[in-house]
Amino acid sequence: MSEFISQVAKNARETVFLSLSEFKGHRLIDIRVHVPGDQEGDWVPTRKGYPWRWDSIQPSNRPWLRWKQP
Repeated sequence: MSEFISQVAKNARETVFLSLSEFKGHRLIDIRVHVPGDQEGDWVPTRKGYPWRWDSIQPSNRPWLRWKQP
């Protein structure tokens, strides 16, 4: 389960999503490109993106994430 944080249009077809998720007990910050799905308002993730472990981000760099530490 992922928690949506923000999205930014990359170009006319792609949008970059920032989300917070968990995988195998590790909290992750996922920055991933999405494309429109079959239904209106539906977004499908692509392979283009990168997940970072929450623990690997220095506390001084976390304010740009704009949410409280889980």
